[in-house]
Amino acid sequence: FAVVAKYDAGDGMFFQLALCLGIWCTGLLIFVLRGAPSFYPLAMSGGAIWCTGNCLTVFIIRNIGLGPGLVTWGTAALLIGWLTGFFGLFGLPSEQNCLEEPWLNVVGFALSICALIDSTFIQKGTPLNTPEAEQNCTENEPRSTELLPSNGRNVGHQAPNRLLGIVAAIFAGCCYGSNFLPSTWIQDNRKGASKNGLDYVFNQFCGIVAFSIL
Repeated sequence: FAVVAKYDAGDGMFFQLALCLGIWCTGLLIFVLRGAPSFYPLAMSGGAIWCTGNCLTVFIIRNIGLGPGLVTWGTAALLIGWLTGFFGLFGLPSEQNCLEEPWLNVVGFALSICALIDSTFIQKGTPLNTPEAEQNCTENEPRSTELLPSNGRNVGHQAPNRLLGIVAAIFAGCCYGSNFLPSTWIQDNRKGASKNGLDYVFNQFCGIVAFSIL
């Protein structure tokens, strides 16, 4: 994603397609190395979920920046994973019995929520070595005052984009946090299904590239 932060990726569709094709090639290699394990079409739905979140990454980076975007969607993915495992959602077994101190797990969850809230206050800045930053440093005083919060017109124009970027990052994180649910469900509920997560990588990556092309 660092490339997207530095160069204009347009609407992001070509970027996500190129990324997904690279992912699929990696999945094909794993599929061959694993000896062509059984293929479960249901696992492809996890790839479609992941791809949905991935389609938003360019929009997120453009509006709130790479760092805040990674923190926001990463924390949201963590929260979805915790809720699923702790309460046993979506037909999966609860993992509370595996915890020696469940209350510590809940404390960690609460701290993660605090981290997610804090991440929404991170402002996207202009790199110091860019022409834009140098121009800002040499602007006269009347011009620079246009960037102050007292100017309602400028702030009002930028705020909706930032808000949409935060919402998109949270939604993308929910997609990233739930994309392994179909594969996990197969392992727990399908008779004779492999317990090795690598055996579902190609299944999921096929879903990623198929949904990306669509």
